[in-house]
Amino acid sequence: MSLFVEMYNFAHNIIKQTILPWGRYAYNWWQYGPGIARPGELINVDPREIEYVMIDCKFNHRAKKTHAYIKGGDWDRNYLDDGLMFVGSDEGFDELGLVPVEDYGFYTSLRNHFEKGLPWEETEIYKHFSDNPRPPDRTYPLTRDDRPHRGGKYATKDVLDEEFSRIDDLYEHMKEYGYLTQRELREREDAPYSAKNVAPASDEVLVNIGRSGNIIFDEGRHRFAVARILGLESIPVKVLVRHENWQAIRREVARTDSTAELSDRSRRYLDHPDIRPLV
Repeated sequence: MSLFVEMYNFAHNIIKQTILPWGRYAYNWWQYGPGIARPGELINVDPREIEYVMIDCKFNHRAKKTHAYIKGGDWDRNYLDDGLMFVGSDEGFDELGLVPVEDYGFYTSLRNHFEKGLPWEETEIYKHFSDNPRPPDRTYPLTRDDRPHRGGKYATKDVLDEEFSRIDDLYEHMKEYGYLTQRELREREDAPYSAKNVAPASDEVLVNIGRSGNIIFDEGRHRFAVARILGLESIPVKVLVRHENWQAIRREVARTDSTAELSDRSRRYLDHPDIRPLV
């Protein structure tokens, strides 16, 4: 690799992982005041208490994982009747909304495999990719988005078997060592699904928080699903999007000198994992 390429990559990473996230932080502070989460900030949540999956993940894939966003609207109340097999698949949802975790085929397939001993080949998710292979020489639209996605990850049975074998490795690794952050995983050579070449916090499990503090799964399906199946009580996650009404509660808590001065509405959330760091 030439010196120019190394310098370019270094500058690109500085801009992407530091300058732009802090720029977004400053913009959010200017718009919403105190209570803005710092770039890379993580909170600890119980994965068993997350009931819904956001469709489409990362808000139509326009959001950047290193940033934190505040968004109004009814995205946190739009409950969809259809189930979902795989976030980012070709299932063609035409609206932003929520699907129950229990109707999320990727999660239920993993649960049936690990809890009931169902072979991978008999799970819904395996059959889905086996019946809908993605040749590497074609592109595919993402869910409700025209942005093309390269195939190849699940193009052949050998590749498919290798991918599901990695999920087995992830399960055993998490069962033995517990849930480790991406920063901690970087120090381990054998860690499956670890992000070696990105900012650690940008590849943690992503969640969104609705107006009433409801935590919604967004991305990081492998680690989220395995942690939930193992019954882990707490995992670190990064909040990608907060509803603007929820951010108003964070702002009130951040501004107060005494919790006794808080409104009844805000006082109800003092033990919420996204509020505790502000108290």
